Amino acid sequence: MQNSFQGRELIMELDKSDLKLVDPDTMSVVHTERIHDIRVWGVGRDNGRDFAYVARDRSSRRFMCHVFRCDTPARTIANTLRDICKRLMLERRPNSLGSLNYGERRLIARDTYLPTPIEEPKKIIRCHFLGVTQVPRATGIEILNEAVDRLVSQVRSDRWILANVSIAPSTIIISEVNGNQIAQCRVRYLSFLGIGRDIKHCAFIMSTSSENFMCYVFHVEPSAGPMAKTIEAACKLRYQKVLDAHAGGRVPANGKGWSDSLWSAIGSVRDRFSTSSR
Repeated sequence: MQNSFQGRELIMELDKSDLKLVDPDTMSVVHTERIHDIRVWGVGRDNGRDFAYVARDRSSRRFMCHVFRCDTPARTIANTLRDICKRLMLERRPNSLGSLNYGERRLIARDTYLPTPIEEPKKIIRCHFLGVTQVPRATGIEILNEAVDRLVSQVRSDRWILANVSIAPSTIIISEVNGNQIAQCRVRYLSFLGIGRDIKHCAFIMSTSSENFMCYVFHVEPSAGPMAKTIEAACKLRYQKVLDAHAGGRVPANGKGWSDSLWSAIGSVRDRFSTSSR
């Protein structure tokens, strides 16, 4: 396969713990990535032989996206990586009481009643997904509008992806209508939500790290209002869980209350609807 970033012909090897890139001429390993360090991976939208993954660079400590043009279908690589990750998770999970320490065994013995898990409420909204773009800050309606305008101008409407957006208090899942998942966003990392200059455009910003912020942009007919309000409701439910967990009145390290953090994230939606109703 060809590494699109370096322009070199390489062989990719996947074993039980590492992803290795091998020089086909010398058969020497030119790069090794520990699989548990890989944050996300996926298959190209326009070419089924494009594969990419994101991992933190050990030297710069920045997240890097590695892109490859493969000789084989990229989905085979993605599925293999998924299976390895599942196996690693199962290996880390204790499979018997004998693998638990004394404190954990005592806790299980005391808490004999385990409540039945309750499925989260969720709502699915059909819309067009324009894409995701990096932004310089985690919050701000100006930052959000610039990201929306950039994608609207760069991505033609015939390239927009018809998608189902599943919104729940813990996650927002973006999927193609045929079922292929595009992205999964944890609501806890959502830092800003807003409606663009056009009422049909909705967007939110995710804080993927302290230095990386990504803006997801959508086009909703006839109005992005219902989608924004649904995400707002999910944020409120998510933060209610935080409030319940901090019932003792502790204040976060940034000095802001949890309610202040919530309104900072969704305030632009609240202000937009207040203005529209006048």
